[in-house]
Amino acid sequence: MSDRRRSAPAPSSLDEAKNRFRLEEFADFLLYERGLAKRTVEAYLADCASLIEDLHAIGVREPGAAKYDALRAHLARLGDQGLSARSVARRRSAFRTYFGFLVEEGYLPE
Repeated sequence: MSDRRRSAPAPSSLDEAKNRFRLEEFADFLLYERGLAKRTVEAYLADCASLIEDLHAIGVREPGAAKYDALRAHLARLGDQGLSARSVARRRSAFRTYFGFLVEEGYLPE
């Protein structure tokens, strides 16, 4: 038998982008500092992951490179896809909290 070892698959550039966007730290912040319920945290993370995928598709690889117009376009796309105004508003709130976290923790300038 061969003694070849399998290496872990290389992370995709999208996975790397998600690391740079500090989603794990954001989850800890929501759970332990804000005291949010696990399901709420999961929803916020899913919302942010969707945003990061959209940003990645247009070449944004770092949170500091995200422009307001790209965020607005993402929210508009969600509405165009049939998401209710209430759901879009929740995502807007998640993004506001997320970018506030990045500023508060010193990952982004004010």
